[in-house]
Amino acid sequence: MAASRLTPRGTRLPTIAGSVPPAGRFPSGCVFRNRCPHATLTCETTPALTGDGHAYACWHPAD
Repeated sequence: MAASRLTPRGTRLPTIAGSVPPAGRFPSGCVFRNRCPHATLTCETTPALTGDGHAYACWHPAD
């Protein structure tokens, strides 16, 4: 059974606006929270690594 994909094979992945912080200067909690349009105050704490098959660490994962 083939795994479902959010981005079809052969297409470019969507980008996150903004610039990646310098190494060692990531924000506390989720390292993407300063650039993520879905970030909330919850994102100030580090989410647990979770997932079935493909792991992710996000308080607001895509459906």
